[in-house]
Amino acid sequence: ITPNPVKDAFQVSGLEGAALLSLTDTNGKVVFSKEITGNESISVSSLPQGLYIVKLTTANGVVQQKLIKQ
Repeated sequence: ITPNPVKDAFQVSGLEGAALLSLTDTNGKVVFSKEITGNESISVSSLPQGLYIVKLTTANGVVQQKLIKQ
């Protein structure tokens, strides 16, 4: 996931096939969810500043990473 921290949009690289991407805030609420494929740009410009958890669910498993929105 680059860039991190992010201002307007980020990209996910290294995906093989489709993945379900979800962004969760610190309260555990899903604030964004979308199925993505490849190096797609994800806009987060409408979200407030803060810490989010990016969850990628693929056929190979689940990956989670922290994302800081500036």
